[in-house]
Amino acid sequence: QSLAMLNDPVVVEQAAALAERVEKEASTTEPTRQIETAWQMVLARLPSASEKQACAELLQKQTAHFIGEKQPAEQAARQALTHLCHMLLNTSEFIYIP
Repeated sequence: QSLAMLNDPVVVEQAAALAERVEKEASTTEPTRQIETAWQMVLARLPSASEKQACAELLQKQTAHFIGEKQPAEQAARQALTHLCHMLLNTSEFIYIP
């Protein structure tokens, strides 16, 4: 199941749909608000300061990576947010019920 969550096209598609929903709900392209919105939607809680920092760094690095692949800035930011959402869908906190 872990490999399916990482590689299955349906999961990737759902991560993209979640990223689109996060963009609409956050009503801004400001990363901190998007991170908080994604965490609320997926894990039903706000991220800690260190979690928020790690996510901000992930978004920044992924956006730079996609821009380096010649994607427009807006598309690169959406791909980075999709990556963040995919990561959240693969956390133990989301997958396993304690």
